[in-house]
Amino acid sequence: MSLEDFEEGYHGHLTSIVKTLSSAAQPEPPSLVELHKEFNRNPDDSDVTAQLALAHLKRKSNTNARKFALQALKNGPHHQLAGYVLARLYLSIGEARRAEAILTACLDEQNRGADPPQKNAVALLAGLRLRAEDYAGAARWYRLGRDHYPHDVKWLKALAGVYLKSDNQDRLAEALSELAELDVDDLTIRKKLVQLALQRRDFSAAADWANRAIHVDVMDAQLHAWLAEACVGDKKLDRATAEYEVAIELAPGNLAWRFALADALVQAKQTDRAREVLEELLKINPEYPGADILLESLQP
Repeated sequence: MSLEDFEEGYHGHLTSIVKTLSSAAQPEPPSLVELHKEFNRNPDDSDVTAQLALAHLKRKSNTNARKFALQALKNGPHHQLAGYVLARLYLSIGEARRAEAILTACLDEQNRGADPPQKNAVALLAGLRLRAEDYAGAARWYRLGRDHYPHDVKWLKALAGVYLKSDNQDRLAEALSELAELDVDDLTIRKKLVQLALQRRDFSAAADWANRAIHVDVMDAQLHAWLAEACVGDKKLDRATAEYEVAIELAPGNLAWRFALADALVQAKQTDRAREVLEELLKINPEYPGADILLESLQP
């Protein structure tokens, strides 16, 4: 994936993450027959009743799902799984506010007690907040899921998606850095981290992430150009000119990098080489902005 497509692609990726979280993999559930038998033995057991409600929901038996969800909530107020089932039912008829109210009550700190948050309930509430463009609210619930299920990387990916959509670059960089450490071969994340570091003028971090990304794909011309830009920012001009030359060799049609190379050579006091680069650039495009002015300034 090219960096230009990163934001668009990641927004789509976020949607798939939310769907995956909402149907997070669970241990093989008991069959509907087994659940009904267990319910008949323990009709006041809110856990069993909620599982029965979920089983009916999965079979699109909404009437039974609602009946057992309400009974589970009667036996165990704020039961998370029962709340999730009821919220799904309200969403199916377009009542998002009621769904959110039920989920919020079930997941509220005061009501949750010692029970861990139920994955599907948390993911659904976070997704609803995200759909409403309440990015702070979505991040809050995704962080709750991540805090309780730290080994499930999908929560961190969802958080990164929220920060990307809300343009929270500092938090996005933190989340992507963690993801990059978990996946040493993810080129797209490393490229985005280079871009973010350059935007905040953290040239050391940009160079570090660029080097890591180049280890994944040494033939990526953009990475070499970004590494050169970071080196210019850190006044490491010899390395900068070398990286620009690599980038140009890989993508000779990028004239902006030729001009940037000439500028870096000027800063490095390599005037003769800078003139050569500018003359070659002007042969390719005689009207390249600023090239003739810079070349004239270098005349002996």
